[in-house]
Amino acid sequence: MKPEDLSTSLLPLAPIPTKLSTALFGLAICDALGGPVEFKRRGSFPTVSKMLPNTTFKVPAGSWTDDTSLALCLAWSLISNAGKIDLLDHAKRYYQWRERGYMSCTGHCFDCGNTIRYALTLWETTEFTSEEKGVESVRKTLDKSSFSGNGSLMRVLPVALAGWRDLEVVVKNAGRSTEATHPNVMCREACQVYCLLVATILQNVEKKNESFSKKDLFEVLEGFEFQSKELGEAVGKGSGLLGMKYEEIRSSGYVLHSLQAALWAFFTSGSFEEGAVLTVNMGDDADTVGAIYGGLAGCWYGDALYDDIDGSSESGFWTKKVKEWRGDLQKPEMIEKVVGGLVELNGGGTGGSVA
Repeated sequence: MKPEDLSTSLLPLAPIPTKLSTALFGLAICDALGGPVEFKRRGSFPTVSKMLPNTTFKVPAGSWTDDTSLALCLAWSLISNAGKIDLLDHAKRYYQWRERGYMSCTGHCFDCGNTIRYALTLWETTEFTSEEKGVESVRKTLDKSSFSGNGSLMRVLPVALAGWRDLEVVVKNAGRSTEATHPNVMCREACQVYCLLVATILQNVEKKNESFSKKDLFEVLEGFEFQSKELGEAVGKGSGLLGMKYEEIRSSGYVLHSLQAALWAFFTSGSFEEGAVLTVNMGDDADTVGAIYGGLAGCWYGDALYDDIDGSSESGFWTKKVKEWRGDLQKPEMIEKVVGGLVELNGGGTGGSVA
């Protein structure tokens, strides 16, 4: 595939509340879809195309994992602080999730990445007394390439959904948000370029830009000035991302692999459903790669609200299969409340139910 091939894929327009809803539900759906095959080698399991029980953690079909839980924690922090980044508040909410199951669809934390676990232990040693102490402790210990996991990228979507009207602020806030647990430059820039793409989509939705295409969005990606040479070579200008083959795409928890896999799936697939099946069947860190893809793709393809699709009718986003996934999702009301909070943070708006 070449960049010019993306020019025919045009951005579906819809009210901003609809886009906020499909973005967050897109993340949760793909997270839950990929959870059961997390840690499994690609090709070692039957193709996943429906919600399955997660036997690794003994939770029912449709259970979203830490990806969605932490995204909801971050979203509530932004909502509660008028869109501002408060890393101490972020850390407290992440800690409540780990210790008491806050924002978990099962009521308990059943999956926590090593770097996040380590970071929260560092915050705990400061007794959550100040943002400065916590960030300093995390940066001193974890600002190393060996801690370049995808734990901050998987949760960062709400930063873009909350502040999309100002791209400069979105990029700045995305970079700050990662410092709570993943201060390394590669993690920071992965979050920044991801939020830049989502915010750019929302800005063009507000402008009702009917001619905005995936080619235009790809040019935004190529125009990002990466400080991380490795990340730039993987997804930036001249990376050859679109020309990569499925067999070349890796889906590990390394933030470079996760971002590359999610972006490749988004730009080379033609629908939300197609890209979702593609990402979760990559195996390995399937839930997180799926979540990263799902947030971006949900924002792009969203064209209607779930509650507005009656009976057998479909939209471009809510195909029969995607509606089934949404119907099988655990605790969707928790996500609905967060979407409602994000809609209010954005100044309200029309669009009906946020489901």
